[in-house]
Amino acid sequence: MPDTTANRAPDEASADNALLSALLTSEVPARHSQLRPAHLRSATQQQRIALRGFRLRNWVDQTLVVLERGLVVAALIAFGYWLVDGPVRDWFYMRQSERIVWAGSRAATATPALRVPGAASSNPPSVVAAAPSLPFTR
Repeated sequence: MPDTTANRAPDEASADNALLSALLTSEVPARHSQLRPAHLRSATQQQRIALRGFRLRNWVDQTLVVLERGLVVAALIAFGYWLVDGPVRDWFYMRQSERIVWAGSRAATATPALRVPGAASSNPPSVVAAAPSLPFTR
């Protein structure tokens, strides 16, 4: 433990030492009356004495404590059900439905050409002069 007197000014240390020596050499004041005897009490009796101004807990308070704990448990069960039924189920479904396709594992297939019924050729509409114009293209 560091010595705190080394950090003090010399006049403060001498004043502290003078006070300490004065307290040690002076007489202890005498008590004119005797001390009362100590009372040994049990913990429950001491609790009753300490809480004398307050009402003691009865069956109504105990019932309220049980109901409070029941409501907390019910809320946790409802939250757990919502969690499992909502986000966890969606995550599990997405995990099951994902198909991992590795690059190069399957040959690429070409997209088939789109054929419009009634068109004679596969040329764009600007090349075909006799084709009727589509609405909202002018």
